[in-house]
Amino acid sequence: MNLIISAGGTGGHIYPGIGVAEAALETGFARRVLFIGARRGLEGTLVPAAGFELRTLPVDRVRGMKLTARLSGIAGLGLSIPRARKLIKEFAADAVVGLGGYASAPSLIAGSMSGVPTALCEQNTIPGTTNRFLARFARTICVSFAMSSGYLPSQKVVVTGNPTRRNIAEARKVRSERVADGTFTIVVLGGSQGALFLNQTIARSLATFAQGQPSITIIHQTGKGRLDEARGAYAALGTRAQVVEYVDDMAGLLTRTDLVVGRAGATTVAELTAVGVPALMIQFPHATDNHQYWNAMVMVRAQAALMHEQHSFNEADFTADLAGLFSDAERLSRMTLNSRQLGRVDAAANVLEQLGRIS
Repeated sequence: MNLIISAGGTGGHIYPGIGVAEAALETGFARRVLFIGARRGLEGTLVPAAGFELRTLPVDRVRGMKLTARLSGIAGLGLSIPRARKLIKEFAADAVVGLGGYASAPSLIAGSMSGVPTALCEQNTIPGTTNRFLARFARTICVSFAMSSGYLPSQKVVVTGNPTRRNIAEARKVRSERVADGTFTIVVLGGSQGALFLNQTIARSLATFAQGQPSITIIHQTGKGRLDEARGAYAALGTRAQVVEYVDDMAGLLTRTDLVVGRAGATTVAELTAVGVPALMIQFPHATDNHQYWNAMVMVRAQAALMHEQHSFNEADFTADLAGLFSDAERLSRMTLNSRQLGRVDAAANVLEQLGRIS
């Protein structure tokens, strides 16, 4: 099979696509894999770094943009669909998988128009506008959470889980064999684009909490070009922290992480649970349909995470939860086990199974 994977924009869409691609080649499901994405997204860096061929289209975001940008995005979609059809024909594609979002729209539409089997993957609990629209062009829809089914054509929906990369699955075993060494590592994750609230407010709270606690290690991911936002908070209180723009080896980092403080993007939730890491979630309040709240609630209800809503954030409550987890190893251990039990390391294989059924 020649498989096209259409993904782009943010790591949350791209990494699941890489997980599907890795599984497709390793199992022999596909002989060749081609990624199609947008010109301005992270796929330009992440996909080639993972060893896959990438072609890009002049498609861009429409929702939430100003009028001129929306018009440009619509025009870009119009240009991209025939180009995607040409790529599908040249590659002799047997199937097209879209990982959601604007970057996958031209390929899903073009695949459907060309009569090529198409599958759509929805990572979040509540599908965004683009995926609700693209659902009509997909023969099957693979969702991460059962909750998503209520927003999509139910006859097409299959709960597969959110695909993760091979090294994330490998990290699950490594972390389960980890031996306690007396250190407590807190990792702050703001997503591929970073988060001002985490880089300032949460950084100040962590800097204060870690004072006089030599066993605490803080690793803070800020997002590209945002190092100074967090560095200042730690420096002001004399707290040592490793502040980085991006985490290249997320799997390796999660094997030695005791607690994640971060956003509740669907891929973050998938990777934390695949490895088995507990979390203090700070949901992004402006996410479409507040889907990060519901993503986080999946872990909260399983007692694998605690959540603080940004709009009503109370530093004293946050610090109390942090202190409670730091001092109660038994509770943290239970949360770790609960997180691990939520993990779907078979998600990529499940997506391939659905592709096999429609191809």
